[in-house]
Amino acid sequence: MYTELLREALDDSQERYDDPTSGQLLARLLRCRSVLEGTSTNPEMGGGLSAVATQLGYDVALVAFARQLGITSGPEDFDQPQRERARLERALSSTGVDLNQLDREAQPN
Repeated sequence: MYTELLREALDDSQERYDDPTSGQLLARLLRCRSVLEGTSTNPEMGGGLSAVATQLGYDVALVAFARQLGITSGPEDFDQPQRERARLERALSSTGVDLNQLDREAQPN
């Protein structure tokens, strides 16, 4: 079920955004990551359809940015979403894009 929702969201995203730059994709990924992390720390925001929508937003942004860098991924790889997210985040890190470090740098002191 989640893979089908992700497939639809990716298709919709590709139609909505014409040829985004790597910088635009990274900015969208970091925004979605911030929202995802916010829902995991706020129990009132962590359930139901809202949580699925938040996860879909992050996964769409993650796949789009990874593809931009030549890392393959698609909806079929998300049968276990947490595992595929971790794989993509490691793959990004191996290219020099450390999302955890970027998160820390974006936080106000």
